[in-house]
Amino acid sequence: MIKADANQEGMKIPKIIFNVFHKVNDSYLMQLNLSYCANVKIDISIPIIITESLDKLNSSSGYYNDSCYTATSDNGTDISLTDRKNEFVENDKSVCQEKCFFAEYDNNIKKAKCSCEVEETPLVSKNIKIDKSKLYDNFINVKNIANINLLVCYKILFSKKGIKKNYGCFILIPLILFHFILMILFCEKNNSKN
Repeated sequence: MIKADANQEGMKIPKIIFNVFHKVNDSYLMQLNLSYCANVKIDISIPIIITESLDKLNSSSGYYNDSCYTATSDNGTDISLTDRKNEFVENDKSVCQEKCFFAEYDNNIKKAKCSCEVEETPLVSKNIKIDKSKLYDNFINVKNIANINLLVCYKILFSKKGIKKNYGCFILIPLILFHFILMILFCEKNNSKN
């Protein structure tokens, strides 16, 4: 097996490429056709020191794919899923290269394990770089038309923390109470006329 790491400016991880060879005789190596392994995942260990939340480094975590996962910006507002994904790619939060998914992190040996698709790559190339646009393909595709999927987040809204931090709730509760009182008064007045 021949493995090469190509460091890229602006990325904290290298692009890892490899090819597998079979020894035919003492002086000849034949490159194996990796297309037979098209549906097989391999694990690659990458030495990296991680100091921030693993959710923010894992493109398949709820932080990037769950519309109910709350995240607050420096300004105190919620960060949309699209903004989180853009921040992941633009701020170099990727622990794995494109076509790889972050599997786990061993804090003792300071290595991340990435589960990657097997692909043949030429070992002699000047353009061995991580394609940032392909990092977007690592995210789970969440289709959301008119924010209908946000309706499943009602549990967060009606929790103690959700009510306490939702200023619209403080306006809506008195309006509902006022409406309920007027409805009772209307029914009593209507019954007294009969």
